[in-house]
Amino acid sequence: MSNTRSTTTARAVTVTERRQLQNALLRVELSREEELVLRLRHGIAAAGSTPLAYRGQEDPEMSAKLAMMEAELLDQLRPSQVEAEAAEGEALKQSIIAALKKL
Repeated sequence: MSNTRSTTTARAVTVTERRQLQNALLRVELSREEELVLRLRHGIAAAGSTPLAYRGQEDPEMSAKLAMMEAELLDQLRPSQVEAEAAEGEALKQSIIAALKKL
């Protein structure tokens, strides 16, 4: 029973320390790397509004190339309108054939 209490107390202290550190991170201005190290070391998640960093962000030319590549890849991943209409037409055709076979 005493082990459970000490573990619970240790967890409560850890949670309190995490909350205090999280509040301190909001008040202090640190470099991105320093903040990341502290967050990783203490298991504190970043805010949902934190922008993701990616390579080439500082270079406008590289950023434009990356944006263009991303757009091309997303276009390739999305089914084209023609393919979607063809799939719908094929499904309709198969349902008509199945209905006619029942007659």
